[in-house]
Amino acid sequence: MTDNTETELAALVRYFRDCLLADGGERELEDAFSTGEASHHLVRSGPQDEAFAPVWLNWTEKRELLHAASMQRQERELQLGWRFICGMHPERGERRLRTPAFLASVQMSSTKGGYHAEPLPGSLRINPVALVALGLPRDYITEVDENDPRFGEFIGRLDALPELALKEHANRLPALRSPALRRVEARLLWLTQRSRVAASTAYELEALAASASFSPCLREILGHPQDTPAAPPSTTPDSIPTRLSAAQKQALINATAHTLSVVYGAPGTGKTYTIGGITADRVINGERVLIVCGNEHAADVVFTKLAEAFAYGDDSHLVVRAGQGEYRQRLLRDLDALLSTAQPASPNPPAIRSQETSGEVSPAVARARQMLAHSALAQQFLAGRFAEALALAHAGGEVLRDRRRSPIAALRRQLTRFKLRKSPPLSKHWTTFQNQASSHQASARRFLHLSTQTARDALLRSSRHKLAALSVALRSRNSGYRVDRMAAMDWATLTRAFPVWVASAQSLDRALPLENGLFDLVVIDEATQCNLALALPALQRARRAVIVGDPRQLRHFSFLARRRQEQFAAEHGVEGQGISLDYRDQSLIDYAMQALRSADAQVWLDEHFRSHPDLIEFNNRRFYEGRLKVLTGMRRLTNSLPRQVVECPLQLNDGVNQGEVDCVIEHLRQLIEQENDLPDEDASKVGVVAMFSALAQILQARIQAAFRLETLARHNLLVATPYGFQGEERDVILLATGVHAQLSRTARQYMERPDVFNVATTRARDRQIIFIGQGSAPQAQDGLLGAYLAFAPERPVPAQPFARGAGSTRDELIVALQEKGYRCWPDFALGGSIIDLLVVAGQSSLAIDLVGVAEPIGQPWACERYTLLERTGLNILPVAFHEWLWQPQEIIQRIEQVLGDHQASPADSRQSTTASLRWHFEKHGRNELSLLVEQMEQTRGTAESWLGRRFSTTEVTYQRYMHSIQELVDDTVRILDQLRLLLDESRALKLDSSLIDERAAQASNAVRRALQALDSLATRLALDEGWGPDAQSASLADLERLTDRLSQYQSASSR
Repeated sequence: MTDNTETELAALVRYFRDCLLADGGERELEDAFSTGEASHHLVRSGPQDEAFAPVWLNWTEKRELLHAASMQRQERELQLGWRFICGMHPERGERRLRTPAFLASVQMSSTKGGYHAEPLPGSLRINPVALVALGLPRDYITEVDENDPRFGEFIGRLDALPELALKEHANRLPALRSPALRRVEARLLWLTQRSRVAASTAYELEALAASASFSPCLREILGHPQDTPAAPPSTTPDSIPTRLSAAQKQALINATAHTLSVVYGAPGTGKTYTIGGITADRVINGERVLIVCGNEHAADVVFTKLAEAFAYGDDSHLVVRAGQGEYRQRLLRDLDALLSTAQPASPNPPAIRSQETSGEVSPAVARARQMLAHSALAQQFLAGRFAEALALAHAGGEVLRDRRRSPIAALRRQLTRFKLRKSPPLSKHWTTFQNQASSHQASARRFLHLSTQTARDALLRSSRHKLAALSVALRSRNSGYRVDRMAAMDWATLTRAFPVWVASAQSLDRALPLENGLFDLVVIDEATQCNLALALPALQRARRAVIVGDPRQLRHFSFLARRRQEQFAAEHGVEGQGISLDYRDQSLIDYAMQALRSADAQVWLDEHFRSHPDLIEFNNRRFYEGRLKVLTGMRRLTNSLPRQVVECPLQLNDGVNQGEVDCVIEHLRQLIEQENDLPDEDASKVGVVAMFSALAQILQARIQAAFRLETLARHNLLVATPYGFQGEERDVILLATGVHAQLSRTARQYMERPDVFNVATTRARDRQIIFIGQGSAPQAQDGLLGAYLAFAPERPVPAQPFARGAGSTRDELIVALQEKGYRCWPDFALGGSIIDLLVVAGQSSLAIDLVGVAEPIGQPWACERYTLLERTGLNILPVAFHEWLWQPQEIIQRIEQVLGDHQASPADSRQSTTASLRWHFEKHGRNELSLLVEQMEQTRGTAESWLGRRFSTTEVTYQRYMHSIQELVDDTVRILDQLRLLLDESRALKLDSSLIDERAAQASNAVRRALQALDSLATRLALDEGWGPDAQSASLADLERLTDRLSQYQSASSR
């Protein structure tokens, strides 16, 4: 790499550093006179004064101010504020406001009249805290543009505040405790604290630019990739203990094959799950992984899921949650536990596979890896066998359905029957494959545990003294000593002992040194909300990087003026370097997508596992062009609708509809009361999404006052705006839109922003309750909210009851299942696939793949489709045409075994076989036989009914009669089933019609004999059931005795 390239990269790093420092979007400036704000110079002004007229200083003031600004340039910056808002914070009542409506960076100038501070050109911006104070969203408007109607509304609200006059020689603004806000016309020059994120990142960016040593990831994303990337390490997608889709496996491959790769997908598509898979794959292969999240809560979520993934044995200690709270104490505890582990004596300790060793592995790990490889090969072999069996069944079905009488066709049918009879049932092939897949997952978990444990053992043998030194450094009580010792630590050894680290971007500098390539892989999550400047230090720590996010969700927002951004670019001479310099509007994922050197380096996750289909379908079509495979379709089988709209009475107070707040509280109370009897683990997790921050703050206060903390914790209740819900999900979401008839057009425009709306409406798993003000529906019709409320997704329709004359194999199967009390859905859509037949019984469900039947449903599914549907939790049963043709009873029994939790009524169960026979006989024109079978079933039911009235079900006599009835019907059904098979194969076997007629007559006689016996039994039971002349004599005599006693009661009462 040439020196010129290094200089260009350093200039780009400094450019993004300056953009970050000048951006006010990283810090909430509520009180310009709070602790930490220093060197104030306050000047009175008027609303009509030119924005930021100069603040004049004498020579001493100028020298002291510039000296302080120079000494603290990383922690503080000179800033000008104009037109202040004072009073109590409208959303945080305990916080006082002394905040400027406008902010600007400062430059110092001198004239004959003295020194003065004036705003840098293009640096004037709107303070987001002032927006919130005036009841507007904090990202409502970011630039001063007098032609923008939003700017006009902001000024109008500011001018409407009562003015508070500033005393003539005042050097501070008053700290008002009144909830009524006041406007103070003043200009203020002072040294303000930079945000902790901006300050720490600025330190690291400056150190990075000065070092001129840039990681391959950082080079690539800044448009200067290495010409000869390192050879990719090995990857083993089939060796990790999680089942992955094809896209997720490709993400694992990309994480090793490319210096920079991207994983993006809609809400609920398994991005965090994919991060876990990538992490496990890299740890198995001896690499170190750093996962960086946008905030501490997101880091906690990722850490929890990774700890679960590494929960086999004590492998959860491999994951370090860095940078938060007492993380060093937790790390020290885990390190002490590692050092206290007893190590077996070994004269020749086994090597471990890592970046620092020769690539050898211990014998135990080698054996485990070999066994795992054999398990993977066995799984692939069984998948191939299953595919072959599906192909054979499909081809065999076509041959058996061919009724041509030619000798060649007959020979083909005979050979096919021979092959199919030798082949095991398709369900056995599928079950064998499933069992092998489960065994392989267990082997993968054991291998992960063994490989990491062996690596730690070898590390203890070779570097125990280094780990002990790390323990000493972590124990240092003096912060100065600890910082020095932490900086001098052997981080390569520490990250080998603990190969997975999770941190937020804000805490990265406190947790890990800025070391080039410290980690083999860095994963940055929620990259859409992260700007490039914040990501550069994380990328510097990476040899390779994976960027994860969704461009259609909430994006990072910036208050940096475009003109100021252009000035920075000119100062650092970075124009024309082949990289976008749009810090304001481009997020990290945008830069990553532009920097990819190959289209193969990006992966789109399209399988959605979170929301009810009716809740996600609108967003799928509107924001993702219908590309999502929604795998939650089984939830549509319930009768309840997942979305409810509540119109709330209009009770406006400071722009917030209190009627909507009351409705939300009441619905939340009802939901909680409905689940009072449920165990905590079964209680719904609930969220309240408020579209506006003022509404969110009121709801938070009301909910905390209305419910006990234990109740809120039980339901994991979260109340926040869409920004607070990014990355969150709940079973039930109460969506408080804040919409009412008097809502301003600009506020409505904010709510209708696609990224905001997309996040707000995709947080619910099962149910969503939407609150709008009464009379506001007409105003919402033209926007996203109106389209969302009007959207009516199609719902699946179950198969209608059996209709005579149906002629397909699927219809026949539906008939048999419906007669057993099962619900059936033909052509059920799930995850972009069409299920031939979905069978539901209670809480159990079964997808049936009909193979070899008539088109268009006879094509077998690919093995990948089976595994996809299995990942949804759906049971699957392949049924071949020849299996149903030859052994329908066994097919029914297999279905009953899978749906074993469902208990069909006896009346439904006994009709399953006879319903199938009737269908067959009608298909072959044997209507008389069909009628006889129906009469036999009806007479059987009558006999059993009278038997139950005559005897108790526990009596031996009752059980003896029932057993006899069952045997008679079973024998008759066997005769009929033989006739059914003969009718189905008559054309193929070229049987004489007279022989068929003879067998049909014999079967008819058998049914008549059974019918006569059952009718005789039912008649005898009915005649013996109390029809004799003395049947009512006892009851009549008893009633007469009671009538005589009535006169005695009357005489007693008269006395």
